[in-house]
Amino acid sequence: MAFESNNYILAATLEAAADLQPSLARIPRLPPLPPATGPALSVSETLGGLHGEPASRDPRAGVLSTGFPISARPLRTPNARATFSSAGTASAVDMRFARLAGLLPRVVPLRPEDRVVLRSTYVGGPLEVYGRVELVFDAQGREYSVGCWVVDLQLPVDVLLGLDWAQKYQVKIDWRGKGGERYTSEIAKKVGLVEDVYIFE
Repeated sequence: MAFESNNYILAATLEAAADLQPSLARIPRLPPLPPATGPALSVSETLGGLHGEPASRDPRAGVLSTGFPISARPLRTPNARATFSSAGTASAVDMRFARLAGLLPRVVPLRPEDRVVLRSTYVGGPLEVYGRVELVFDAQGREYSVGCWVVDLQLPVDVLLGLDWAQKYQVKIDWRGKGGERYTSEIAKKVGLVEDVYIFE
């Protein structure tokens, strides 16, 4: 009797699942991805680098002491970090962070006819460029928006800011600021401070 009851439940479950198949097929696996438009790109830029950490140093300390915390839209992923390099003419965001931060639908991919060369001062050669995205983020009490190339940064930060960002917002830098370097801009919108969030249990 119990065996027949279990068979009935299994049959009903399979029938319900079959009824769901058409509706499941209509659920998009990916969000709408806009195509690239406009004339072909011809760009040559440089990404700045960072000072390497000694191999004997705790890697956790190296990551936490590199750059400064940011809050990037739209998802405001916690514990994201950025840094600035005066050796770089352009800004870039890491491809993995673009995915985690919900930025992929906004990324404009490169086309075969686009020629974008990003030379790196820390890798020793050009980086592979996946596309470009407008990044809006809060940092140190200000809101910023900057166009970033999407690359594999290979750095312990999520965003690498260059002179394009610093010049756009007339950023003033205090390299001896309390708790690390401080960046201020009189023309950027004031917002709340961003802090790292770590849970100890």
